[in-house]
Amino acid sequence: NELNVLTGKNQTAQQWCDTISLSLNNKNLNTLPSGVKKLKSLKSLHLDGNNFVDLDSSIGNLTQLETLTLL
Repeated sequence: NELNVLTGKNQTAQQWCDTISLSLNNKNLNTLPSGVKKLKSLKSLHLDGNNFVDLDSSIGNLTQLETLTLL
């Protein structure tokens, strides 16, 4: 599952490096998975329906990010 990869619980995380769109909607998250900041090609990130109070400043490292949804 994508959360295991993005939290480092899966050895195939390398395959996600070229990901350009990621949906983590309704995953009951309150923090951004640590692996997300490694997705340098990410252009679209969907985090709707989670429990965020704030986002880690590392999201600023996603320089290709064009779309972020947090509804």
